[in-house]
Amino acid sequence: MDKENINRLLNIDPSNFDFSNMKLAIETRDEFLQAIDKLSNNGGNPDQINSLVAKANLFDSKIEARKQEERNGMRAADNGSSKSYSLKGGKPLNEAGSIRLYQPNQRIANDFNKPQGTGRDVDLGSYLRAVVDKPRNAAEREVVQNSVTSGDYELPTHIAAELVDKLRAQNPLLMNNGAGSRVVTLEGGDTKFITIDSDMSATFHAEMVEETPDDPAFGSKTLAPSTLLAMTEISNETLQDSANIEEALTTSFVGAINDAMLDATFAATTSNGPDGLGTYVTQTEEYSNGGNPDWSHFVNANKTLFDNNLSEDGRSHILAPDVWSDLTLAKDSNGRYQDAPSGIRDIPNFTTSGVPTGEAYAGDFENVIYGMRLEINIRRYPSAAAKSYGTLFVAAMRYDLAVFRPNALVRIEEATA
Repeated sequence: MDKENINRLLNIDPSNFDFSNMKLAIETRDEFLQAIDKLSNNGGNPDQINSLVAKANLFDSKIEARKQEERNGMRAADNGSSKSYSLKGGKPLNEAGSIRLYQPNQRIANDFNKPQGTGRDVDLGSYLRAVVDKPRNAAEREVVQNSVTSGDYELPTHIAAELVDKLRAQNPLLMNNGAGSRVVTLEGGDTKFITIDSDMSATFHAEMVEETPDDPAFGSKTLAPSTLLAMTEISNETLQDSANIEEALTTSFVGAINDAMLDATFAATTSNGPDGLGTYVTQTEEYSNGGNPDWSHFVNANKTLFDNNLSEDGRSHILAPDVWSDLTLAKDSNGRYQDAPSGIRDIPNFTTSGVPTGEAYAGDFENVIYGMRLEINIRRYPSAAAKSYGTLFVAAMRYDLAVFRPNALVRIEEATA
């Protein structure tokens, strides 16, 4: 930023600024922060720096106030619908508001204010690169220094939330306009939730006749997060010479964690990991041993869901890649590709390699909950082989999985021989 632009910023009077233009206000606030960084790194005039800091803080408070007004307006128009988009609004599940439930269309990162100071605009990619290589400016140095804990780097909460949001965006269960699964942010220790193990029944009562209650319809699930590690080894030459190291690190860590989470989601059990849908979902629709599933099995699975009084709204199908291929290439007796029957044609289909070969699921995946802690750590080690001149990086996060209503899901699978 040149001297002319710095002088322009110094002459801005916040009292005469139109804060209804949020885009311009945010751009101007960011210019203040860039000017502060420029002057601070080049021995600038302290009075000018203090003036810019005061204006940046004032702009920041005005911008936040405008955002709050917009959020309040959105919530007023929301009428309680969990499907409406909201900038903030993870539903608090405890008195302190530290445990929150997020719909797919709610970004967790928007519920955590960025810290004050020059490091507020350091994003996930910049943070990972600063930890793995080295900080490139005062903002990155500030964030990294403040996140060091006993040799680990604990991601600042707003950056950890950004990482979780990126994971959600790649997961067909959790993505916006996906299958509808939700996320709960957890505190330390175990957290219990009620599950609906069986639907209650109601009966008409005859006078003075003793009624026999059903078996308990409710159970409980303790979310006890397992630790998931993503490890990568990078040569020092790659760190020093690559222009896109931020993007590569983000893609690498997010991809590795997401793949492991999807595999565990649909497995019965995972060594040292959470139980998956293979354990929780006991309702099945089987196709013949050695055969392939067809659309009739999806119709039968949906009939089971109707029998369980599950609304058709919110249902999805999630398929293994080979099942998707079988259904896509299936032809009728005239050699024409087959569409899904009209009764299930509008139910969205998602495909992921996390579903075991030959399997698929039908149901309302809003009942699938991921419990995640936002305490995410990164640790760096010298390469195991010193001569390789590289560094090993380990990212650790903790999560668990729960199904609140198991009979809202049906697994389509091959019959045993």
